[in-house]
Amino acid sequence: MDLKEAVKATPRPLIKHFKTWTGTKWRTVAEPQEPLKTALKETNAVLSVLYEALLKENGLKDIPQAYRAGHSVKDNAKIHARNRTWYRYDFSGFYDTVRFEDFAPRLEAILPDIMKNANTYRDAFIDPDTNGLTQGSPTSGVLAGIACIPFWLELKRRLPKATITQYSDDLCVSGTRFSQWETTREILDAIRTTGLQVRLNDKKTRVDTDQHRRLTGVSCNADNQLTPRRQDYRTMRSIMHNMKTKGAGAIPEESSACKILGQLAYMKYIDTTGKIEKLETSYADVVEMLKQMQKEELCSQIQ
Repeated sequence: MDLKEAVKATPRPLIKHFKTWTGTKWRTVAEPQEPLKTALKETNAVLSVLYEALLKENGLKDIPQAYRAGHSVKDNAKIHARNRTWYRYDFSGFYDTVRFEDFAPRLEAILPDIMKNANTYRDAFIDPDTNGLTQGSPTSGVLAGIACIPFWLELKRRLPKATITQYSDDLCVSGTRFSQWETTREILDAIRTTGLQVRLNDKKTRVDTDQHRRLTGVSCNADNQLTPRRQDYRTMRSIMHNMKTKGAGAIPEESSACKILGQLAYMKYIDTTGKIEKLETSYADVVEMLKQMQKEELCSQIQ
């Protein structure tokens, strides 16, 4: 369905708001209703192609690592691995600060009437409660990236020798000759120069060095190898040990075999040290127990 037609056909309000538990806190989420949500998914496929073209055209392919095929938190950390000091920043309410005018002019290549029908397209992309991107919308990740292109270009100009990546609202700068204070100043000046409304969260600004480097859930050791966070590894090892000594009943109450195997696979994907593979081998009987439990969980869901 055409995006403009979907806006007209969707019941009001176009955006539904609800709260979801992240495991540590309640988070407010906004999500488009049908049929707008489906139309946005279809639009996002075209937007993604445009996004990749814009990144290539502007020499920015290594900066954004989220919401792109073939890119992940592992790639995000790997790009910085050779640098010993990482400056990490977080944008407060990132999607809420991205306005329609920050990305709309760049979409004319695929939506030639976007400025002529700005109000309709604004309804499709923007949450009226925040006047920023709808957080749970299929297009918001790509649109936020498109909006950041001028900022990334300006930051590259100011920090030409630095390694820069951004994963959603997490910005990392490494390999710069500047101090943390100087780097922060350049970031703030780049934001002001490009007119974005994004804001740095000072409470989450970090400096990581040597074996203490961490980024988007991935750690980098003194040998520049990627590995899961220490706490995640210890938690997984504890689960494996308890299940080996006490059996299937020792599985954490809030977890399941599906979740544990999924987490184990994810940790193994991130890890380049071999320790997750070694852990899996050491507890091979527990892994087989979990796989059998997973089959039973899936069967019960089908029934």
